[in-house]
Amino acid sequence: MEKANKINVAQVLPSLGFGGAERIINCIAKYLNKDVYNTYIICTRRGGPLLDALTAQGIKVYILKSKFTKFITFLPFIFGALKAIFELAHIIKQHKIKIIHTHLHGSSEILGFISGKLVGVPVIVTTCHGLNGWFKKYRYLKKLLYSFIVNHSQKLISVSSQVQNSITQYVKLNPRKLIVIKSGIDISESNLHGDPVSMRSSLGLSNSVKVVTTVGNLRIEKGHYYLIRSIPTIIAKYPEAKFLFVGDGVLRNYLENEVVELALVNYVVFLGHRNDISNILSISNLFVLPSLAEGLPLALLEAMAMGVPVIATDLPIMREIIVNNKTGVLVPIKNSFSIAKAILELLTDLPRAAEIGIAGKYIVARQYNAKHMVKQIEDLYLHLLKRE
Repeated sequence: MEKANKINVAQVLPSLGFGGAERIINCIAKYLNKDVYNTYIICTRRGGPLLDALTAQGIKVYILKSKFTKFITFLPFIFGALKAIFELAHIIKQHKIKIIHTHLHGSSEILGFISGKLVGVPVIVTTCHGLNGWFKKYRYLKKLLYSFIVNHSQKLISVSSQVQNSITQYVKLNPRKLIVIKSGIDISESNLHGDPVSMRSSLGLSNSVKVVTTVGNLRIEKGHYYLIRSIPTIIAKYPEAKFLFVGDGVLRNYLENEVVELALVNYVVFLGHRNDISNILSISNLFVLPSLAEGLPLALLEAMAMGVPVIATDLPIMREIIVNNKTGVLVPIKNSFSIAKAILELLTDLPRAAEIGIAGKYIVARQYNAKHMVKQIEDLYLHLLKRE
């Protein structure tokens, strides 16, 4: 319910799926000071699984009715985009929005910026959660557009130093527009406890079964293929091990076929999208993130927050989070042998694995707490409003 005499903030994004950006917005909505702010969520394309969680918090969520086609069909794209701009501008004006905060490259960023400028919103900020496929097509045009949006907004928030370095190497941006606010996860007690007994029972797993889990959309950049290729080496020593793949995506059929071809059907379980990640992590002996590229992987932080020992590929962002062999284990990218070796070493040396899990939990609690992230965002909002 809207409260009078508060600062009205609109979080604009494409949809409310299970991705990291969506979960960050859920944390912003949950922890943004409700005595100071009214929060609105505006989706430019569709809703999603997080819609119910947000409305349960009393957050007003809008899903734009105006749809537009892909850029290749120019006139329908322009017509649809104009309808969406005016629909979004109407919502912004209706609720006297003072701050527009856009997330993810593409429609949300463009529509939020243009609509905000049309209505005269004093503060527009955008968050870069990582470079993604949006820049692959019409690269030159999109780089110009992105540069214009950022340089004519108040701030660009990057979710990590590595993400900021990547975007500034790719697009020419005014350094004064840039700020890093590390993404955080909700480490409240309700999110750090699972139900291992029920979880193992539902999956038909005895207490003796070693469980290795990975969480992420089934896309090529997540590197699931290399984890799958590591499994034959692992089950040679641990024939009862189970590998849980949480998430869905365009590569699911391909990965399932790979599992069949390697005769791993009895060892790999594709669980699809789940909203009980804490239960799954509670039965996990190890968490593996074999990514080829990442922004700031919230799934990794969630595993660490629950004390699960983690193995991840040696990417720049991982080095920001993990101290190798202390708070986690780093392995080379695209290297199934190294993944298998790291998994076997930790499954064999349980005291060392436990030490890594405890150290990782401590780091996340100190550096990646969602409440701390939202407080930094609040401070930025107030600072930018005072300048206007």
